[in-house]
Amino acid sequence: GRDELGPQRLRQGGGLGRALARTVGDLADAVRYLVRRGTPGLALSTMALHRFVYGMELITLILTSRNLLAPGGDADAGLAVFGTLMGTMVAGHGLSVILTPLAHERIAPSTWIVCCLLGGTVGQIVLVVTHHQLAMTIGIFVFGVGVQGAKIAVDTIVQADTDDAYRGRAFSIYDVLFNTAECVAAGVAILVLPDTGWSRVVQGALVVFVWCVAAWYGRGVRRLGDRPRPVTGLPGLEGSAQA
Repeated sequence: GRDELGPQRLRQGGGLGRALARTVGDLADAVRYLVRRGTPGLALSTMALHRFVYGMELITLILTSRNLLAPGGDADAGLAVFGTLMGTMVAGHGLSVILTPLAHERIAPSTWIVCCLLGGTVGQIVLVVTHHQLAMTIGIFVFGVGVQGAKIAVDTIVQADTDDAYRGRAFSIYDVLFNTAECVAAGVAILVLPDTGWSRVVQGALVVFVWCVAAWYGRGVRRLGDRPRPVTGLPGLEGSAQA
């Protein structure tokens, strides 16, 4: 039912305004919990920042396919080019589904996130250098592996390091951050991308941005010892056992 994913405390009913206020309060508690807990908050923040980059690259592919790579700017040809590039990225996602569980047997999910962030920029660097279709296809495949691998590792951390009382709300916040990041990317893309979609300066800036995110996340994880912090004093944590 409505309370299965937390919080576990029972409340009396009320009007729509009261229900909305309770929901906002519950999500605010979850944000405070995630920040105090450390590892899931860091992972969610990193996911949102990387999802922004993904959104920028997706819009780049759409515009480049239609306005730069399609012969004569033909719309049907552009759609075919985009389908090829997007299919290649999805293939990268599929490979990451195989690689990530294997990686988790050997290294921590947080380490895999950093590896995926940095590894994905290898593909992005290709997009800095050229907009040739074959090169872009290879680059976007590598980027696709990194994006999905990091996302799976974030899912793992949020699931493992979040207390039962807050896990459902943590994934609700996850969804909000995920979608907001892509909306922000769309707005930024309108401002900074040319009509052709490809810009060496923008692509280079995205690579540097991901490097900064990886460095920030890695430093945060090291500061925490890659372990979630105990959290007390928030609703729903009474009597709960936290590692």
